[in-house]
Parts: sequence; C-alpha cells; structure tokens
Amino acid sequence: MIKKKMKFPLRYGRKFYGHLKKDLMLFYNRKKYLYIFLFFPVVIAGLFLFLLSPTTASMGVGVCDFDQTPETQEMLTDLDDFDIVRLEAENCTENLKSKIMEGEFELGLKIPEGFTQNIENLEQASLITYHDNTDIALSRMVSWKVDSSLNPYRRGIIDGLNEELKQRLSVARRSIDTAEQLTGGSGPLHEKIVEIDRDLERIEELDTDFIVNPIKTDSRGLHYELSMEHISIAFLYPIITLFLILMLASISIIYDDKTGFITRVKTSTTVLTYIFSKILFFFILSAVIFVIFFGIFLLAGASLSFNLTEVVKLIFLVSITNSLIGMLIGDVAENEGIAILMSLFISFPLMLLSGLFFPLQNMPYIVQRVVEILPLHLQIEATKSVILFNQPLGMTLLYLNIPLLLFTVYFIRRNI
Repeated sequence: MIKKKMKFPLRYGRKFYGHLKKDLMLFYNRKKYLYIFLFFPVVIAGLFLFLLSPTTASMGVGVCDFDQTPETQEMLTDLDDFDIVRLEAENCTENLKSKIMEGEFELGLKIPEGFTQNIENLEQASLITYHDNTDIALSRMVSWKVDSSLNPYRRGIIDGLNEELKQRLSVARRSIDTAEQLTGGSGPLHEKIVEIDRDLERIEELDTDFIVNPIKTDSRGLHYELSMEHISIAFLYPIITLFLILMLASISIIYDDKTGFITRVKTSTTVLTYIFSKILFFFILSAVIFVIFFGIFLLAGASLSFNLTEVVKLIFLVSITNSLIGMLIGDVAENEGIAILMSLFISFPLMLLSGLFFPLQNMPYIVQRVVEILPLHLQIEATKSVILFNQPLGMTLLYLNIPLLLFTVYFIRRNI
C-alpha cells in the first residue's frame, strides 16, 4: 500500500518533468520563436529608452517673415533645436504650406507684418504655425516645442518691459516730487499729488511677471526619486510579457493538439499535471523577460530596490495569468496564425487601457471600473507595488487566476 502511494506522485512527477522538457526542447528547436522571444524585449526596451532621451536633431522649419525687423531676426536666431530656413516673401505662405505637405519642413512659422510694432506698443503679438495635423504625435508636440523654444525671447521681452516701466515711473516720480515742492507742502493740490505719488510707487514695485502670469504652477511628483527609466519598467514588463506569453502559450497548445499529444495526456497523466508543467515553462520564460528588461534599464541608469522573493512571486503569478489566457486562446484558435491574431486582438486593447498612453482617470466611469479588473492593469499595479515601492504582493492576481484555471481545465478536458 505504501509503495502504491509512493509510485503515484513519482509517476506524475516524471510526467510533469517530461512535459516541461518537451516544451523547452521544442521552444529551443523552433528558432524563429526563440529569436522573437529574445529580441522583442530588447528592441522594445531600447526603443522606449531612446524615445525617452531623443537626440537633439533639429526640426526643419520654414519661415515667412513679413515683418523683417532686427528683432524678428534675433528671435529666429535664438530658437533652439530648429533648422531655420527663410523663404522669399512672394507667395511665401502658399510655398510654405506646399513644402510642409511635401515633407521638406516639419513645421512652418509665419511672422505677420507689425509683429515687432505690437510688442513695442505693449500689444499682444501673434505667430502663426503650420504643420501636418494628420501626424498626431507631431501635432501634440508642435505647440509645446515652439512655446518652449520662444521662452528665452519671451523672457527677454518681459525683462525689457520691466526695466522700461521702472525707468518711466522713476522719471514720473521725479516730476511729481518737483510738483510737490511747488505746492509748498500743503493744501488740497499737495494731498492729491502725494496720493498720485503713492500710486506710482506701488506701480513701480509691481512685478511684470505678475501681469503676464499671475499664477505660477510648480508641478512636483510625489515620488521625485523615481525617474521615467524607473517607472516605465513597471508598464513595459507586463505588456511585453502578456503579448509574448499569450502568443507562445496558444501556439504550444495548438502544436500539442495537432501532434495528438493532448489526447495522450488523458491516458498517461492528468490535465492538471499538463497545465502546471506549461505554467512552470512559461514562468521560466517570464523570468527571462524580466532579467532582460531589468538588465537593459539597469544599464540605462535605473536604480531599483526590491525584495527578490516578492519579485519571484510576482513573475509566477504573471506567468500563471498569461499562460492560462494563452492556453484558452490556443484551445479556441484553429491554427497558429489565428492564435497570433487573437493574441494581438486581446493584447492591443489591454495595452491601450493600461495607462501607459491614456490616463485611466480621463476614461468614463464604467470603463474605469472595467479596467480595474483587467489582467494587464492588475499586473501593472502589482509590478509597480513590488518593483517601484518595494511592497509585498497583494492577492488580487491570485484571485483572478482561480477562475482562469477552472476555465482552462474545463476547455482542455472537453477537447481531449
């Protein structure tokens, strides 16, 4: 009786090892999947870090300067990160638009006649920018980039205005002092002059920055010690792991179904043993992805402090969730191509709702509540908790995996 009890776990332990070894060897032999798995995280992490720290390559800007004053020439010279090209005045606006459409310039800048005169008269002067608004990323960047580049020139105008205002007020106050002396220091006229002098003194002390920008915002992140290199790994690791594991897990199920391996599972082992061997295999792959990402971000200057035990638990729960969803996809899909498309179909919306591209707080209330229970959102929140804040892993992901496991067992058993 004791021997039978010992043989039972030993038998399924060997089967478990056999399933795991089969998946490892198959993954190694199918080189295209191995290369995709290894290079995809490297490429995504490299591109993301590159975009976080873009080169200082100048943006081509065509300029129609209808004002043609030394001030506008100085303004254009001081613009940083712009490759300025001045166009001829004749048909300038039409030529500028045409060159932007042809891709010769990324941005067009039109300086209307009277621009400098408006500034000298203390009137608001305007610049007109042209860009291809079908390029969404460029459209979002244009106004910010132009404004930030004009800040030094704008600062110079404000400083000049402040100095000129103080000089004129100083002259006016000297005239007031002379008038005050002429009044003999008494009488209604003297009191009125004193009142005017006080008003001028107040205006003289007025900071022109207050007129231009009465409220200054100083944006400060609560976690100032975390740079974007730190934060982005909490988003990128779950997103890339989700896509890769969904694709590989679904393809693995389809392959086992085509070769009749799943059918043999019923006679030689249990469905749970088969599923757990898959989970362990994809846990190994998820751990490799984490090591790749962490190594790249470490080289980029990220410095993270976390509990290794919690990280292992995180990777394990993430791999369980993704591998179970992937196995469900493989059970439904007819072939590998359909499985990859279904993996993309699931991954892409989850990625858009992850908070990496659009803030969750701006979404409708119902969408927010739905997003909060989606697998990728839960994985990102768990990764942030463990990797960024060095906190223990919660149980939410574990609760999510219980129904996923039951569904996976049911569907695989049904198809055996």
